[in-house]
Amino acid sequence: MADDGIAAGLQRINLRFREETVDTVDDGPAFAFHGQAVPRLVIAIDFGTYASGYALQWRSDFTDDRLKIHCNTKWTAGGFCTYKTPTCLLLKPDKSIAEFGYQAELKFSMLGADDENEKPEDWFFFRHFKMMLYHRETVNDQTPVEAAHGKHLPVIDVFSKSIKYMKDHVIEHLNQSGITYPEAETKWVITVPAIWNDQAKHVMRRAAEKAGIIGTNLSIALEPECAAIYCSQLPVNQLEIQGDSGKLKYVAAPDSTIMVVDLGGGTVDITTVQINKDSTMKQVHMSGGGPWGGMKVDEKFMMLLHTIIGQAVMQDFVENNPMDEYDLKMDFESRKREVKHQSEPNSNERFRIKLPQTLKELWEKKEGKKVVDILKSKQGGERECQFS
Repeated sequence: MADDGIAAGLQRINLRFREETVDTVDDGPAFAFHGQAVPRLVIAIDFGTYASGYALQWRSDFTDDRLKIHCNTKWTAGGFCTYKTPTCLLLKPDKSIAEFGYQAELKFSMLGADDENEKPEDWFFFRHFKMMLYHRETVNDQTPVEAAHGKHLPVIDVFSKSIKYMKDHVIEHLNQSGITYPEAETKWVITVPAIWNDQAKHVMRRAAEKAGIIGTNLSIALEPECAAIYCSQLPVNQLEIQGDSGKLKYVAAPDSTIMVVDLGGGTVDITTVQINKDSTMKQVHMSGGGPWGGMKVDEKFMMLLHTIIGQAVMQDFVENNPMDEYDLKMDFESRKREVKHQSEPNSNERFRIKLPQTLKELWEKKEGKKVVDILKSKQGGERECQFS
């Protein structure tokens, strides 16, 4: 779900959905601000499987324009800026936070390069760990999460440190803008996949509280339901489709039924709601989905390389050239975003990936011949892959 949609919907989360649909998601009270009916500020964290980000909205902006939302766009890597940063956490040997996101990946890949005393195996690096809460039938605060090099930490520590980094980043963002963080008047919302069970949602809540977020000011909300609320606030012309009679039809009109499909990095989440005559929403079916997100494309790419190049060569490359592996994945990520549907102008079913020199040399050494000759010897290889 786009970060700019989270905060707008969540300002109205208890107003737009009937009690039986949204309030059952959370085990905490809503809007308990020392007697205030509504918060002054809402901060929403989209803690994703592949990437995470945040957005915020002031009550005054919400009153004037519900779509006036402030997003962080300072996550940068590989020459491009994004609304999110990879959900990767790097902890020092003493388990204190070192980095998060792009910088965590980069620093971990460079450990030992400049300082021989920095041994990667002494650090704790967690990548894309959110889905472990889905794959386990039962989970509690002490459920172990595996880091690189086979190290483990309790899930409550990994998630709380990640949320703390995001929370501190938001507060620093406010401070740099000359704004004092109004803690007692701030509503925090953390979104979770619709496919999570109650145990996973409760772990997320306790992790957020351990990260320093006041429990009475915190809500856990389902990602696709927040997206549905946001879509209902969009201008009419953005929600018009061609009707059966050829005329434009407003999809969010009263008595309409809307299905929102949230295609994320790790999961695909689906919710179906009906628009009531008073503009509230009623859930038609229980929200659901599955682990079919964009990371599956990344996995297929790496599987393709393993198939073409060979398991032994790829394992050698990954273990001994972490910086080059990082660059390879970042190159694929940027190229993946440029791929267009075949119906679009300038679409191309092929795109170029830069093969690291270290990987090329390992492959040629293992096979005893040049890459172009290796491909010629593989059935269909030269047709499917070309190196230049």
